[in-house]
Order: sequence, then structure tokens, then C-alpha cells
Amino acid sequence: MGSSIMFSECLNFEDCGVSLLRFVELSSTLEPGRSVTTDKLAIIGDVIRVLNQLKSESQECKEMNEKLLEEIKTFRIIEFSSVPVTVSSDAAEKQSIPLVALKCILELLFE
Repeated sequence: MGSSIMFSECLNFEDCGVSLLRFVELSSTLEPGRSVTTDKLAIIGDVIRVLNQLKSESQECKEMNEKLLEEIKTFRIIEFSSVPVTVSSDAAEKQSIPLVALKCILELLFE
């Protein structure tokens, strides 16, 4: 019947061109310390579990990254606002940036 493969023929994965060796390699890659299984459905289940775990960890990393970026913005504002500037090269005293000027600068930086 041509080159089409019937579903019943695919019940044995080797008939569909997927060797058991690849499943065993995949199983050993997923969890290196664990004993290797040849149960293909169990291996696919492990793959799904690992993918879901990685997806969850990825989401946690994205959320942590967003929080850290917000903290960095806060630290930049605090650091910048506490830096003293000299009035002139002759002046011995240092003055803090006036609050109004600081507000204008911050608005320009974070627009």
C-alpha cells in the first residue's frame, strides 16, 4: 500500500525508524545517576516531567530577573542622589544636588 505506515505498524517504534538505543540514550541523559530503563512510555513520561520542570524554573528565573532589575533601578537612584558634587574648582565645600534638579535628572533618565 505505498510508503504510508499504518498505526498498528507503529506500535513497535523500530518499525517507524526510531531505535530503542535512542530512547536508552535519552533516558540516561535525563537522569545520569538513575538506572536506565527501556520502557519507552516511561522515558517519554520522564521527558515530559523534565520539560515541565524546566519550564517552571525558567518562569521563576524570569520573575527573579524582573525583581532584580527593579532593585537595580532603586539602587541607581539612591547611589546617584547621594553623590556630592563640587560647586566650583575653588570651592572647598561640597554640596548635594538640589532635590528639584535631581528630580528633573531622574525624569530624563527613566522616561
